[in-house]
Amino acid sequence: MQNCSVDMKESVSLDELKLPSPPAVAMRILQAVKKQDSSAQELAHIICSDPALAVKTLQMANSSMYPSRHKVSSIKKAITLMGTRALKNIALSFIIFEGLKKELPREIDFTFIWRKSVICAVASEIFSTRLGVQSDEVFPGALFQDIGTLIMISNQSALYLNILDELKDPEAALDSLIMCQPAFDHKELGYRILKRWGLPEGICSLVRGHHEKPSSPHGRTPQGEILFLANKLASTFCDTKGPEKASSLMTLLEHRHQIAGQEAEELIESIQQKSVEVLSFFEIDARAMKSPSQILQEANMELGRLNLSYQQLVMELGRAKEDAQVLAERLSQANHHLREMVYRDSLTGLYNHRYFQEIMDKELSRAIRSQKPISLILFDLDHFKGINDHYGHPAGDQVLTKISSVTGLCVRKCDSLARYGGEEFAVILPETDTKGALKVAERIRRCVEKMGVDIGHMTLKVTVSLGVTSWEPGRDQCSKSDIISATDQALYQAKRSGRNRICAA
Repeated sequence: MQNCSVDMKESVSLDELKLPSPPAVAMRILQAVKKQDSSAQELAHIICSDPALAVKTLQMANSSMYPSRHKVSSIKKAITLMGTRALKNIALSFIIFEGLKKELPREIDFTFIWRKSVICAVASEIFSTRLGVQSDEVFPGALFQDIGTLIMISNQSALYLNILDELKDPEAALDSLIMCQPAFDHKELGYRILKRWGLPEGICSLVRGHHEKPSSPHGRTPQGEILFLANKLASTFCDTKGPEKASSLMTLLEHRHQIAGQEAEELIESIQQKSVEVLSFFEIDARAMKSPSQILQEANMELGRLNLSYQQLVMELGRAKEDAQVLAERLSQANHHLREMVYRDSLTGLYNHRYFQEIMDKELSRAIRSQKPISLILFDLDHFKGINDHYGHPAGDQVLTKISSVTGLCVRKCDSLARYGGEEFAVILPETDTKGALKVAERIRRCVEKMGVDIGHMTLKVTVSLGVTSWEPGRDQCSKSDIISATDQALYQAKRSGRNRICAA
């Protein structure tokens, strides 16, 4: 990353985050079920007051999650089939999910988090039945386990998008965001939000402890174990890397819960089918999920690899380590040399025109997104043709090299100094307004004016003309070409005005 692109030192505490408000229908459902004299009729009436919620609830009641001989055509029948607590939690899941989607920034794609959470919720429900753990709270607990992470991204959307620009991987960007926010704990934040909204303690506690290690010799609570298994399976369905996750899950099911062979395959197949169905209720694309056969194939491949003899592994590791070290050294040298060839000007050692174009795109996008100023300086030697004509091109090269060295001392580490072409140079100044850019330009002009270039038995004095342009928050958005064109015009104005001076657009 560029030095000025992301300030990793500024972290956010839980108390500083902006928290969303609970949806109104969710609050009505919670208030109704807390009443001692509340009835299924009252809960049904509240759900029916929201047509979209009623439709999704009936879809769930008629899904393979709740098999029934007869079609469920009313919320009353759904309550009879699912039970008041289960129906309440399903309804809350739908309404809070939809409410959060509306409050979160639209420019960020949260699908990878939603998809994993829904699969985890479905897996929790199925694991509960298979392992004989009766709990209506594992489905919403699993669905909302990453609500704290969602709020974190929402509050730090500019920082997240900046990291995403660099890494190109949403999950890797999320990991980096959390790493650079040491005071942030998404589990604790999720607990606080759901507790503040009045959700049952059982759901809140599952969210708070879903990544905790067992605190007793006997392991996790039954609900905690269910969520642990569901998370492992959801990661296996969604993660594009690491077949070891599939292998670890199959080993865990066999050794801890005696689920292996065909039974394990059927269980994973069932979770996949029901996940696809439930994902459609939440309007989430299920195409990114791995198939059960792919998961089992990865698990078998990984288990086969682990069955290699210890001696063979040690021998292969030793040879691979030696080869890898040699290859890494060669690759590092080749990459360094290639990067220098691609992005460095061979004469001055500065960044070249190609690098300037790429970094200008990135810095301008970042400035507009984060609403921070950005400035550009273009400057060029005065009467450079005369130097080449009178003293020769080698002397001209000496002048260019000396100016590059002197100018490099006038700019910050986070600024980008490049040879734009011929005798013209460019400086990109992130987070710098017009006033700041003019100071840098004047420093460059003054340093070049004072320097001397020794040519044979004489010292040659040179000057430069500079053009400056800035974009600042509150102004209309502009393109890279607009800024370069305006700066170029300012440079030519400085030339026409007598040279050895600065003009700002």
